[in-house]
Amino acid sequence: MVVLQKTLLMIKPDAVKAKHIGEIISEIEREFEIVDIKLTNLNKTQTQEFYSIHKGKEFFDRLVDFIISGPVVALLLQCNNVQERVREFIGATDPQKAKPGTIRARFGTSIQHNAVHASNPLENPEKEIKFFFPESKK
Repeated sequence: MVVLQKTLLMIKPDAVKAKHIGEIISEIEREFEIVDIKLTNLNKTQTQEFYSIHKGKEFFDRLVDFIISGPVVALLLQCNNVQERVREFIGATDPQKAKPGTIRARFGTSIQHNAVHASNPLENPEKEIKFFFPESKK
């Protein structure tokens, strides 16, 4: 029996500004089902809430400033074992350490400007999904 899971992937402002939305979505569509998509601008309060798991870490304020610097594209993805598969598909947080061909290796330029965010299966993906897609059913 196949059990479909959902997860969130967000295209960050650096990749949006560099006009990589189409290329990234094209890559994603080859591997995953896109259930919903949203282009939005987050404000500081929303971004602090979204990344609250990192509050108190030295990079938190820089991360918030970066995310509010431009629009993001949120994608709700679905497939079997999607959470782990997406994390592998996008590559390591540091694009220099990401496997060749992954999203971050191809489109990221630094640890912060790494093109995409994907929900970590250990950090409550349902919360992140509800943040962007409150109408989504689990």
